[in-house]
Amino acid sequence: RVLRDERDRSFAGVCPFHGDCLEGLASGTAILERYGAPLDALPPGREAAELIGHYLGQLAANVMLTLSAERIVFGGGVMRCEELLPFIRDSASRVLNGYPSVGAEAASLERVIVAPGLGERSGLAGAILLAEAASARAGRS
Repeated sequence: RVLRDERDRSFAGVCPFHGDCLEGLASGTAILERYGAPLDALPPGREAAELIGHYLGQLAANVMLTLSAERIVFGGGVMRCEELLPFIRDSASRVLNGYPSVGAEAASLERVIVAPGLGERSGLAGAILLAEAASARAGRS
């Protein structure tokens, strides 16, 4: 479960199993259901990006604390909203409350919580590199 934002109490969530889990509140499907459009298609403004950032920041903080992650890469359709990443960092910083030294301020999370280096091409580029590596291994056997 995620900590619900008070402004979001009326939204039940879209997860067929849990309703208001992270997927039910912050997925592309949840955003479409809540706002009627993808996050990057909404008029610029804080509310939608801040709300989704609130939920994804909790995820980032939990990943950092559970796995001691040095880098968390957020990609996919929801991340097409350019104003989202600072809200994720801010939310993670609030959850961490200075616990690990890296979480003291949202600005310090700029090197930890990032977008994919190759943007939307990252998945395809990664798949190609994995295929090349597998092919090279197969050629050696």
